[in-house]
Amino acid sequence: MNPRPSYLRQWIEDFKTLMMSVLTFAFLAIFFMVFTNKLAAQSHSTAESGSSSDIRPDFNRDGYADLVIGAPGERFGDANAAGAVTILYGDPDQTPKESTFLHQSMPYIPDTDEYRDHFGARSTFGDFNGDGFDDLVVSAPKEDIGSIIDTGQIWIFAGSSTGLAETAKVFHQGALDSSGGNETGDKWGSMLSVGDFNGDGYEDLVVAAPEKDKDGKTDVGKISILYGSSSGLSANESHDIDQETKGIPDGGEENDKWGSALASGDFNNDGFSDLAVGAPGEKYGQFPEAGAVTLLYGSPSGITTANSYRLHQNIPFVPDRNEAYDHWGGVLTSGDFNNDGFTDLAVGAPNESSGKKKQTGAVTVMFGSEQGIRITGSSRLHQGSFDVPGRNEQGDRWGSVLISGDFNGDTFEDLAIGAPAESLDSVQRAGAVTILFGNSKGISGRGSISIDQNTDGFQIGAEPADHWGDALEALDMNGDGKSELVVAASGESLGTQFDTGLLTLFWGTETGISPNFFLTLDQDTMNVPNENKTLDYWGRLGTTSQLDLERPPWGLTTTTGINTVVLA
Repeated sequence: MNPRPSYLRQWIEDFKTLMMSVLTFAFLAIFFMVFTNKLAAQSHSTAESGSSSDIRPDFNRDGYADLVIGAPGERFGDANAAGAVTILYGDPDQTPKESTFLHQSMPYIPDTDEYRDHFGARSTFGDFNGDGFDDLVVSAPKEDIGSIIDTGQIWIFAGSSTGLAETAKVFHQGALDSSGGNETGDKWGSMLSVGDFNGDGYEDLVVAAPEKDKDGKTDVGKISILYGSSSGLSANESHDIDQETKGIPDGGEENDKWGSALASGDFNNDGFSDLAVGAPGEKYGQFPEAGAVTLLYGSPSGITTANSYRLHQNIPFVPDRNEAYDHWGGVLTSGDFNNDGFTDLAVGAPNESSGKKKQTGAVTVMFGSEQGIRITGSSRLHQGSFDVPGRNEQGDRWGSVLISGDFNGDTFEDLAIGAPAESLDSVQRAGAVTILFGNSKGISGRGSISIDQNTDGFQIGAEPADHWGDALEALDMNGDGKSELVVAASGESLGTQFDTGLLTLFWGTETGISPNFFLTLDQDTMNVPNENKTLDYWGRLGTTSQLDLERPPWGLTTTTGINTVVLA
């Protein structure tokens, strides 16, 4: 056989080389698409679930989460309980070095410090203008507008490369197109939540007024939604929803307090944030204040009442049953506890009773799915549950405070549960916190721990009426991919100053939260602005704080010898 001509051999070699290049390119393209799609899905899930691995809130975008601390009792001159906010910026060295201090009488901040405004009672964050810097929301639910008492107001502070701007935009109900205006006792801003409800890339804000009256009925409740844009939040695109809005199950009733708790997340993983609204005062039959939760879903037009539905403890597959004064839904938080890409919901019932023991407390966990929150597979946890530390005791109110975060960095979000009314032997209302860890099946008691101020390794000394755990926060302040847990005792007395407030910051580790790795902070700590003063109540964290605790309890004398009851 004659050998192939040289030009034919060269053509065959060139063809082989070309085909290998094509195949290699195709393989790399497929690999890149799969990898980026997986990465995008993970990123979307993390952002929606509120995982601390997102390093938020990050007001200066330096890669470290920043801590916001309210002191609603802060006094300025004769203005008792005017309120103030401290921001401690995250740092890889685990020691805050930079801070910002805000109150209403500062230049460029609208309004002035006034008696009982409670500026800083609630706070939250979101990137409302899409510039990559988180913005801060601060509420004063008892702000007066003109002669209208306790109507409420919020301030928006923009983030920047240097931190928070000391100027602010102000919103109240009288400035919203959709609102009926400011009314006495609304306490608009009593609860806040953030999510991208219309999926446009700008985060939106929900502001609740659970004590809003309607049609002669008191404390019915409502929420207002303000949508983000390239210029930030706008009053022009806002709208209100209450239980009389078309599509909402049930109707507005006296003392429902709809909006007392809020939690957002993408429960059905469709790319739009959804909203859970708690109504702890909801009555069922002969059971007053049993409690309920309404689920509202996001859409291209924002929060919609279509397909909304209501949850309560008498629905099949929801554990337990409706009982008087359970206040189920009085506390909410969200997180992806089983890491399946769907945000899950934790519902607190701090007044739940166990047998003859009153107000022991319980938490219900329900999981997200393609259809939204599903009630099958729900679990109910309390201090008598398997592997959960502690025991049910009357008046503990376990579940009064909830927060989610990934404390061990395993990508499953965990749940921290505050019981600020927990007594430790003879130390009344000293407070305690339980940490339950997430896994592929959700939240369970396996490996859970309980910490109080007398715990070995921690042991800073529990005192009566400290209410340790009356607020919680989870955030990654040192950028290591694990959430820190911040525990407040805003009723802590220090030296001769009573009810001044104290924070304990536990560092996240590969094994979770440990009582051996912590830092305590108060207003006399280096690099923390201001100073400890009586009745500051420094330690309001985000939206988790219990605002109605009596400190100290009736008839209890503090270690400073002062016997008083102050409603913060």
